[in-house]
Parts: sequence; structure tokens; C-alpha cells
Amino acid sequence: MGGTVSVACKIPNGLVLRGFNKVSQQVPVLGMPDKFETREHFVPNGHQAVIKGNAFSPMTGPRGQMSGGYALTHGIDADLWNSWVQANADSDMVKNKLVFAHEKRDSVADKAKGMRTVKSGMEPLDMSTTTVKGKTVVVDQRIPRRIHKENQKVEDEE
Repeated sequence: MGGTVSVACKIPNGLVLRGFNKVSQQVPVLGMPDKFETREHFVPNGHQAVIKGNAFSPMTGPRGQMSGGYALTHGIDADLWNSWVQANADSDMVKNKLVFAHEKRDSVADKAKGMRTVKSGMEPLDMSTTTVKGKTVVVDQRIPRRIHKENQKVEDEE
């Protein structure tokens, strides 16, 4: 295919994409020194690309272009990207669109803006509170609910 793509990433620390080649090798069968079988494994081919993450210090601001909470990295080799996506197709970060790419810069930025509500689960905790049924509760669902000391059961605050 050739060319380059722009990658959008919602993983705070970003990623390093590494290219691999499949290598076949004849290895002896254990206990049968005169019999061999073919095994395939992957060897790094030296191609890699650093994808920027969306984490940044509130004091300095983002280090690069951001759109919809995604950090954008431009100029990534399309062949490396395609092989990486194919090898990681079952990964949650690919399935849940935490990382995706497009050939055009504007298209990846527009898609990232449209996916602003996608949550990675690695966002900072929201410590703001609200009142539910007369009780003050934290808004962020990832914060554990209170535990009663006497019987160690989780209180249902819903």
C-alpha cells in the first residue's frame, strides 16, 4: 500500500508500534533426535513508530495536536500500521476504537471529534459529587462504594 496515515490515540501514555516478520524454522522433536518439525515465530524487523498519548500536564498543556480527547500523530508508515492492526485486531484498544487511523489528517481529526464520548477507563477520576436519594455520592462510577464495617457488605447507594 505505501504512504502514511494519521493515528488517533486515547491511551494516556501512547504506544510503540513494532513491525515483525514471520520466520519458519526446523527444530528437533523432543525425544526423537532424527525427527524435525517446522515452527513459526516472529522476529522484530526494526520498523517502529511512536504514537503519542493523550496525557499531559495541566501546567504545560498538550504536547501535540489533540482532537476529541485523542492525541494525533501524523506521518506513520501505512504498511506498519496495517500490519500492527491486523496483528492486534482482537485487542480491546483496537476493538473499542481507543486507537485508529486514517490516510487524511482532517478525516482522523473529524472522526476523533465525533468519538469524544468514548471512554478508555484511564481518564482522571471525577471527584465531583451529586445527591441521590438524600445521600451525597461521587459522580465517577469507578470509585468504589462505601463498605459497612460491621458485616463487610457493599452498601447499595442506587
